[in-house]
Amino acid sequence: MTRRQHPEDAIISVRVPYPPTANNLFFNRPGKGRVKTERYKTWLRAAGNELLMQRPPKILGKVVVSIVVGRPDRRKRDLSNCIKPIEDLLVAHELIEDDSLVESLSIRWGSEKGAHVLVWPLRATTGRAV
Repeated sequence: MTRRQHPEDAIISVRVPYPPTANNLFFNRPGKGRVKTERYKTWLRAAGNELLMQRPPKILGKVVVSIVVGRPDRRKRDLSNCIKPIEDLLVAHELIEDDSLVESLSIRWGSEKGAHVLVWPLRATTGRAV
């Protein structure tokens, strides 16, 4: 079995740093279009290093994603802004094929620092082949 082939009950469980808000991922640069911000690039490197150390499996096909995010401080924050950078990270590191294959997603605030991300194949939740 390779890192890309897993039984139906394979689950990715990783912890990454608190993501930047979706409002701060890109900016428009004249002549170059949308460009990643330095803050986003820095987070992608740090979170990518965390993934490399954790060595998670890779899952092909449709997936279910669950995210628990720890509040970094007492400021008001929009929880849904944490989704896009985490999905992009999973795709960039080929843990999932594409974020369009996320069939179900849940996210909630938690008490631990950073974000805990769980991903499993859709077929594992239904008991049927995709």
